[in-house]
Amino acid sequence: MKEKKKKRSPKAYYYPNGVKTEFQYTGPKDPNRLTKAGMWLKEHPEGIVTEILDMRAVMK
Repeated sequence: MKEKKKKRSPKAYYYPNGVKTEFQYTGPKDPNRLTKAGMWLKEHPEGIVTEILDMRAVMK
């Protein structure tokens, strides 16, 4: 049976004095960050409020 590959985060490198060195991110990770869609949904919890004028168009 094949082993599943682990998902790895992308690596970033920098070159101090011509030596390739992996960049280690040690800053805080924000668990509350949202995508643009998530921010919009947070601001508009009811979604888009519209009035249906022609139900036949919706049912097609």
